[in-house]
Amino acid sequence: MMDISDGLLLDAARMARASGVTMAVKRRAVPIAAPEEQRELALRWGEDYVLLFTVPASTKLPVPHTGSAQCKPAQGLRSCSTGCH
Repeated sequence: MMDISDGLLLDAARMARASGVTMAVKRRAVPIAAPEEQRELALRWGEDYVLLFTVPASTKLPVPHTGSAQCKPAQGLRSCSTGCH
């Protein structure tokens, strides 16, 4: 789990690299507090009070989530559990 203080796309890449997976962000599923025409910029902006985390798909979460990404094993690295969020 980490905050996205350096922006969702950069921090998702860091988390994926550290976990040995690739992470495909569903850009349209990510809630943003900016006009739609600024979506790509907003995905790069940082936010100290928003968390990025992964869990197995079968996990019952105690907090609301958007399920905005999917994890897949990275080439030659260890596998991610099926259905990462």
